[in-house]
Amino acid sequence: MKLLNYTYESQEALKTFIETFFSPFDHLLIQVFCGEVDVPKVTSVLSLIKNALPNSVIIGASTAGEIKNGHV
Repeated sequence: MKLLNYTYESQEALKTFIETFFSPFDHLLIQVFCGEVDVPKVTSVLSLIKNALPNSVIIGASTAGEIKNGHV
């Protein structure tokens, strides 16, 4: 099992991250944590992921605060 964390910065940065670490043929479980209430922004991020990684399963959760590398 491999675990990679990514903090969203922009569409281009996310696309570069995906292209660097994954292939469109990979079968992945992608978990998205989101404290953002900007529905169009979240929808566009999910669309980008699904288009770039069509064999993946994406699950999501809303959150009041994200925790990454021990920081909230």
